[in-house]
Amino acid sequence: NSGFDAIVGNPPFAGVSTLSESNHEHYTTHLRKTWSETGGKCDLVAFFFRRAFDTLRASGCFGLIATNTISQGDTRASSLIPLVREGATIYAATKRLKWPGEAAVVVSVIHMHRGHYPGEVVLNREVVPKITAFLFTKGGSEMPLPIPTPIQSVTKGVVPYGVGFVVDDGTDGCIPRSTVSEVLSREPKSSPRVRPYMGGEDINNIPSLNPDKQIVYLDDLEAEDAARFPGLFRLIEQYVKPERDALTTQSGAATLKRYWWRYQYSAHELFDRIGQDRLDYVFAVARVSPHLAVGRLTTDIVFNEKLIVFPINDWRAFAVVQSMLHDGWVRLLTSTLEDRLNYSPSDCFETFPFPENFETDASLEAAGKEYYEFRAALMVKNDDGLTKTYNRFHDPGEA
Repeated sequence: NSGFDAIVGNPPFAGVSTLSESNHEHYTTHLRKTWSETGGKCDLVAFFFRRAFDTLRASGCFGLIATNTISQGDTRASSLIPLVREGATIYAATKRLKWPGEAAVVVSVIHMHRGHYPGEVVLNREVVPKITAFLFTKGGSEMPLPIPTPIQSVTKGVVPYGVGFVVDDGTDGCIPRSTVSEVLSREPKSSPRVRPYMGGEDINNIPSLNPDKQIVYLDDLEAEDAARFPGLFRLIEQYVKPERDALTTQSGAATLKRYWWRYQYSAHELFDRIGQDRLDYVFAVARVSPHLAVGRLTTDIVFNEKLIVFPINDWRAFAVVQSMLHDGWVRLLTSTLEDRLNYSPSDCFETFPFPENFETDASLEAAGKEYYEFRAALMVKNDDGLTKTYNRFHDPGEA
């Protein structure tokens, strides 16, 4: 029965981006090969939990301070769920603890035992029957499985990789509006290549949901085709290419440098679906947001990857996706960034049980349309975006 009796620790906090950018190229690959079921975008702390458990003797225990994502999304799926499968017992936990020092972070404190734990189980200082991998006292520790859904291809928007694609005044690195206007006055045929552009902050903060930014779109062209739009091509060469040429260690740097006029991620599947279904509108939600607030956007917009796009234009589907049932499901299964929801379609949309026959429910159609139109008028009247509107909605002080 070799191994440690007990381990106490405060592992370093690092998300998936910090983890990959702050270490050698193949470090994260090594970690995921060492511990199975650690794919996705788990935080570094997940690997410390797995390592600590491996070094315990039978009936040993550990207590670790963790990010509040330990019971959320990919980090939960890479740590607590496989450990419970291997026979670990969570015998004590504090789900949300404000860090007592200067750092403005909220942590979780988790205690795990190798094997059956014979003593009291305590969650947030209260004795409970059990603690699951979700840090709940009821239900199981496994993730819900994906189920067939009537709405397919929910996905994020584009990743430009270069602020120089964006047309906006007052933002460093963007192309000034006047510069683009001069080009379009000389090359009117280039106008369709300058499109409305919207991201997560925009959908949450613009009352009308009409984008106030634009983006140059040459992503679907070969170099010789792009020459048909010489003015725009030269602008992207001026504003984007120098940043791309400076890339060295970034993933896919060679491709980004070679095709400097293209986006890093093009979201072709999303735009193909919109075209196939001939949609004039879609619904979308900010990927990171304090509230689950779904907006309706025109399909001439280039959607940024900070938006999760539902390629539908149906008030019944909107009523379900905007409902408190879906809101609760999202809060159960997705991760958070600080205290904001980090919407993951694979975790909280593909597993969501839509109501039977909702596609033909006339009452849902009426409720969804009435709700949306009332909210849209209220936002314009108060000059409030979605975030401020829902902040007021949840404020007990509001009449």
